[in-house]
Amino acid sequence: MPFTGIVLFMNWRIILANVVVFFHVLFVGIVVVAVPLILIGWWRKWKWVRNFWFRLIHVIMIMIVVVETVVGVPCPLTIWERDLRLAGGQLEYQRIEDGSNKETAEGKWTLKPNKEFDGDFVGRLLNRIIFYNDVPTAVLETCYYCFGALILLTLFLVPPRRPW
Repeated sequence: MPFTGIVLFMNWRIILANVVVFFHVLFVGIVVVAVPLILIGWWRKWKWVRNFWFRLIHVIMIMIVVVETVVGVPCPLTIWERDLRLAGGQLEYQRIEDGSNKETAEGKWTLKPNKEFDGDFVGRLLNRIIFYNDVPTAVLETCYYCFGALILLTLFLVPPRRPW
C-alpha cells in the first residue's frame, strides 16, 4: 500500500541555508566559548589550552570577523544564507518609502521573512542565536573589536606552546 500520509517536502535551498546558518552558529560558538575555556584552563593548568594550533585558529577566526568589520564587508556566511533563503522563497523584497514624492520615487527595498520562514523552526532558532536586529550596528561592531582585543590579550596572559 503506498504512503498516503503528509509528504514533507522542503526546498533544497532552504536546507542548504539551514546548513550554512548552522556552521555560522558553530563558528560564533567556537570563538566565544574558547575564551572562558582558555581562562579556566589557565587557572586549572590544562595543557590543551596552550596548544599552538588551537590558539592560532582561534585568533584567525576572530581576526576574520574584525577585518570584515573594519573593511565594511558583510560576512560571507550571512550573504550565502540570505541568498539561499531568497532563492528558496523564505525572504521577499518589501518597498520602504523614503518620504519623497511617492508617485515618482522608486523608494528603497529591504528583505523581510515571509510565512514560509515562520514555518522553518530550525532556521528561525539558529538565526535568533546569532543575529540581533534590535541592537545598533555600532554596538555590535564595538563588541567585535573588544572581543578581538580580549582574544589577543589571552595570547599574552596564556601564551601558547610553540610546536617546535
